[in-house]
Formats: sequence, C-alpha cells, structure tokens
Amino acid sequence: MRYKVLFLSSSVGLGHIVRDVYLAGKMDFADIEWVTSGNALRYIEARDLKIHPVSYELRSLGRLVSGFFRDAELRMGFRDAYKAYKVIKSNSVKVYEEVDFEIYDAIISDEFWELLFIDCIHVKKIFITDFTKFKPRYGVLWEPISYWFLNRGWRSRVIKYDKRIYVGLHEYSGDLYDYHGVLPSREIDSAKNAEDVDEYILVNLGGTDAGASIQTLFNQLKEYSAIIVGGETSFDPDPWEKIIRASLIVCLAGYSSLLEVALLNKPAIIVPLRGHFEHEDNARIFRGRRGYRVYYYRDLLSLNLSNIIEDVLMEEPNPPRFRIGTQYIVESIKKVLEGG
Repeated sequence: MRYKVLFLSSSVGLGHIVRDVYLAGKMDFADIEWVTSGNALRYIEARDLKIHPVSYELRSLGRLVSGFFRDAELRMGFRDAYKAYKVIKSNSVKVYEEVDFEIYDAIISDEFWELLFIDCIHVKKIFITDFTKFKPRYGVLWEPISYWFLNRGWRSRVIKYDKRIYVGLHEYSGDLYDYHGVLPSREIDSAKNAEDVDEYILVNLGGTDAGASIQTLFNQLKEYSAIIVGGETSFDPDPWEKIIRASLIVCLAGYSSLLEVALLNKPAIIVPLRGHFEHEDNARIFRGRRGYRVYYYRDLLSLNLSNIIEDVLMEEPNPPRFRIGTQYIVESIKKVLEGG
C-alpha cells in the first residue's frame, strides 16, 4: 500500500528542506506533497517535486528572521519577535483555509510552526525537530519569561502528535521525543568524496542572508580562491559538487552545514550567528577539535584570516562522530502510517 503524505518543512534556512527531501527519498511507501516557502521552496522547485499551491501564498519566515541579524549577530527585539509571531499566525490561517488535511494519510512537520496553531487535524501527525526548547540570550530581559511561556505552549501542542522525533546533534534522553540519531542531507562517504579536492575555499552562507556580511572577508582574500554559495544573491539549489571538492569549508553553525563537514571529514572555519542559541550550541561541539576553528564574525575582523586558513589546512580533521538515524526514522514513520 502507498500512503499519501503532506510534508511541511520550515522556511528558515535550507537545513530543514535538504534533510526532509533526503528523508522523503527513503520513504518508498509514500507519495509526498510539499508545503514550504522562501529559498526552501526554490530548492524543491529545482527538483520538480509535487508542491501544494498554498506554498506560493505563504510569507517566508526565513527571509523575515534574516532581517533580525546585523553583522552576523541576532538583534531581535520584542517587536521583532511579535512580528514573527504575526507572520506565523497569518501563514497558519492560509494553510488551514487552503489545505484539505483529510485527504492525506499523515502530516509530517519539520519545525513548521504554523501547524502548531491548527488543532482540527484528524489524521496522523509527526513532528521532527533538531532542538527541544528555545533558550534566551544572556542579558535580554524580555526573553526568559517570554520563552518560558513559548516552550510551555510548544510542549502542550506537540505532545498531541502521534510521533515526535528529535534529530539534533546533541544526545537526547528526555521522554517527549524519540531519538534515533541525526538526519543528514544525503548519503555521505567521506573516503570517496575526498578523492578529488581542488584548492579553493567554499564559503557557505546557508539559506538566508543572516550571515551575508561574512562573504566580505573572503572577497578580500588574495592568497586563496573562494567560492560563495548561499544567501539570496548566491543561492545554489545544489552546491554539493562544490562542497565535496573544496579544500576547506567556511560555514555558519547550522545543523546541516555542520553535519556535512563532519561526515565529509572536511576542515572548516565555523562562524556561528552570535545570539542564535542553536548556532551557539552546535558550534560548541566543534570547539577545540583539530581541523576546526570557531569564531564570531566580529572576532574575525581583527584576526589574520590567511594565517587561520593556513593553520587549519595543515591539520588532519578530527570531527565529532554522530549516529546516523535515517533508517530508524523511516521505519518509525512507516509504523505510524500502518497504525502502530
């Protein structure tokens, strides 16, 4: 039996959609239709996947949130957070009005927050996430109490889902989510992908313009050739060949970017977005490891970038090791569809 599944993927960055498309490719028991927006929508358009028309009516949360960053640092105020809430709420109304959920056997949401505002869905629901709670920034007075209510509301809604799957880079031992391991963006063979390496640096800005200022540092490099991918202006729907052939990766501390450098055994300079709690947590795993350097953008402004690159290239990378959970996640989803 083939099941009909609606897959709703976050528009914040590209990490969600790339792992979701990879996961969907493993679900040979399902016909999948997609809902997303922004650059994530551009990504699935390039793959000629089936897209629900409501996707073209949604505002991109990723494009909105990228405006809250300046010089690769989160500057979000309370009004900005409220603006994001209003966009999510508006999107949820459009999804509710335009999507007939009852024609699907299951709904899969990868941090598609809009879906948490819709209560009257009477089909199987699966929630995927790579973090388990919002964390306030140090010294930002309005965030601790706001995030306490936000996390409480999130838990009260997501607990109603038939299956909740955590795929983060950190181990999880709680009782709310199933944890099988990480969910990469593709099959990765580090030995095979290391065969042909060119002498260029790949600067991967991710799926938004939040870290766009980083590219100015590498545009000025004379000793090394740099290729820029990501963001709005350098969007590439499939930069994989450029990634695997690069001698060194410069990237933000997004989930999929860090998984790629670790699984490919690539040396990397990692630039977390300051104040972005997920980036801060992800980057911490790589700090102090051979073949990796972690710097904030503002720190790089006062450092000799060429010397950093030279030092990193001389080291044999020692990336963190992750348990791959793809097949377990596929089997878990299938059991939900089968009524288990």
